Amino acid sequence: MYRTFKIFGLLSLAIMASSTGLFRSASAEALAPLAVCDLRDQQPAAAMAQPSMDGSQIRLANWNIQKASQQGWRHDLRLLGEDIDLLLLQEAVLERELETTIDNADLHAVFAPGYATDDERTGVMTLSRTPPISECLLSHQEPWLLTPKATGISTYRISGSTQPLLVINLHAVNFTFGTSALDQQLSDATGVIRQHQGPVIFSGDFNTWSAARLLLLTSLMEQLGLAALDYNDDQRKLVFGLPLDHIFVRGLRVVSSGTRAVTSSDHNPIFATFAVDS
Repeated sequence: MYRTFKIFGLLSLAIMASSTGLFRSASAEALAPLAVCDLRDQQPAAAMAQPSMDGSQIRLANWNIQKASQQGWRHDLRLLGEDIDLLLLQEAVLERELETTIDNADLHAVFAPGYATDDERTGVMTLSRTPPISECLLSHQEPWLLTPKATGISTYRISGSTQPLLVINLHAVNFTFGTSALDQQLSDATGVIRQHQGPVIFSGDFNTWSAARLLLLTSLMEQLGLAALDYNDDQRKLVFGLPLDHIFVRGLRVVSSGTRAVTSSDHNPIFATFAVDS
């Protein structure tokens, strides 16, 4: 259900061509967005022979790349992707033509399609050096715009844990009165967490621009035992004084975390290194 592909210095992680066959069509049954994900039936014994991610050092970066619309995003993405194990992108773009020299890193992609026009398709993209052993996609609508917002869910074998690592990459609904639409989107994603016994990373652009939205998110995370990362030099994007991007974890120890200011997107990337919590 995933495609393996080489990417020159992570230059084109967010520019994939739908015509190349690197990704199946979003209408294909295997990648059809669902209302509910149940990954327990997607981990056959053969998947246990897959390579494992190093549980002593899981290096992750999260970035809303703003549809790769600003100058310098290639350079920043290359720097961000150096020596990374998991790269979670929001507003990643699938363009019609692929213009890159493919010669460097073998990566595996889970793409959850969201908003689409005649010219491009955007969504959330989770890239990893270790192949996923299962994946599922969720889709919700912006209540006003009626455009889809995507959630990508995948699991990975991880050394030091008898259970796989669950990774959820979410781009939250944004233009709403109240929190009911966000509550539904988060509830569907956290329903997957409730099924899972192993370590969890829940990351993305949660659009927590109000105290009510942030409280809803943090309350759900506390109920599920997920801890938010702190940043000494916190340069995350703020709206109305509140950060939009977050990383939450369970069953993992935070080794380091950080942010970096860029001009190539309206969001600054956040990153962290984890180890299995023994």
